[in-house]
Amino acid sequence: GRVIYQIQNLGNLEGFFDLRNVTVTNFENGCSARERAVDTTCGNPGSGDDEDEDEDEDDDEDHLGVTGEGELGAHLGVTVVAPRYGTIYTGPLNGLHGDYNINERLAPAGSPLDTLDLMFNWHLPASAGIVIDGDSASLDMDFSLSQDR
Repeated sequence: GRVIYQIQNLGNLEGFFDLRNVTVTNFENGCSARERAVDTTCGNPGSGDDEDEDEDEDDDEDHLGVTGEGELGAHLGVTVVAPRYGTIYTGPLNGLHGDYNINERLAPAGSPLDTLDLMFNWHLPASAGIVIDGDSASLDMDFSLSQDR
């Protein structure tokens, strides 16, 4: 899939766009019988092994950066592109985190270059299999426009 965010400078000074505070949260959301047959960490995305894993099927705690067998963020491929800047990130969703100093100049409002398109493309390869059945992930980020005087 794809989504395009259009970022526009509404101020009367030029600004510089950055992507800040990017976080990914993964949720197991329970475990189907089909998933349980292949995902030994049902109920918790976990580390991908059976040691010390919580078997509670309703465990929806945040599991940032953990690459368990059934973790959607470990399987979902993403690419983030700002056409004038180029590719900002490409890889698994779990790897998209932190701050990205794009420093893309946006002209003052009303100028031809006052807008930036930020594209998010994602794909789920067939090889992910049933281990992600019922899993979900959320992506949070802040858009920052710093203006110099």
